[in-house]
Amino acid sequence: GDEVIENIVVDLSQFVAEDPLLRPVFNGVNMGRLVAHQRRLLATLTGGPGHYVGQNMRRAHARLKVTGDQFDAWLRHFEQAVEEAAVKPTAKAELVSRVKALRSDVLNEAPVKTSVYDRLGGSSGVEALVEMLHSRIGADVRIRHLFDGMNETLLKLHQRRFLSRAFGGESTYGGRDMRSAHAKLKLSPEHFDAWAEDLMEALAQLKADDDLQDEVLVVIEENRSEVLGL
Repeated sequence: GDEVIENIVVDLSQFVAEDPLLRPVFNGVNMGRLVAHQRRLLATLTGGPGHYVGQNMRRAHARLKVTGDQFDAWLRHFEQAVEEAAVKPTAKAELVSRVKALRSDVLNEAPVKTSVYDRLGGSSGVEALVEMLHSRIGADVRIRHLFDGMNETLLKLHQRRFLSRAFGGESTYGGRDMRSAHAKLKLSPEHFDAWAEDLMEALAQLKADDDLQDEVLVVIEENRSEVLGL
C-alpha cells in the first residue's frame, strides 16, 4: 500500500545520500521531485493506483550516465529498503525482479532480444508446452483422429525438437521438413487452425503473457504453408 511504498522511497533516498558511489549521480537533482517520481513509479510497478507520468527510463537517465556498478549499488539499497519495510518474501521477489528489468533502460544499453525459447523457460518449458498440447489434442474431436496409430512418444520428441528450433533454441531436430512430414495427412486449413488453437490454449494455461503468445503465433503461422503443402 501507499505507506509501504512511502517507507521504501524514504529509506532508499537516505541510503543513496550516504553512498559515496551514488552521491555524484544525484548532484543537482531535485530530490523532492525525484522522490515523488519514484513513489509513483513503484505504485505503478506494484499494480497500485499510481499514475507515473515522468519521462521514460532511457530519457530520464540519459544525462546521468549511470554505470553498471552504480545501478548495482542502487539496487542493493533498494532491496535493503524493501527488506526494512517488511514486505512479504514473494512480493519482495516480484518487486525486485521488476526493478531489475529496468536495468538496460537506466543504463541506456541496447535492448537484448530474448528468444521465445528462453522466455518459455528453455527445454523444460517446451516440454511442458508439448505435454499440455497433446492433452488438449486428445480431447479435440476436430483433429485427434489425425494422430491415431502414431507413436506418441516419438511424436512428442519430434515436436519438442522442432519447436525448440523454431522458437530460437538449440535443437537436434533431424526429422523431415514440414511439407514432407505432413503430406500424407492431407491436412486442411481447419485442421491447422484447430491445432494452433490448442497450442495457444496450452500456452495460456501455462500462464504465458500476451506478448509471448503473440510471438508464438507468428512462428506457427510462418509454418502454415509448409504444413499444409501450399
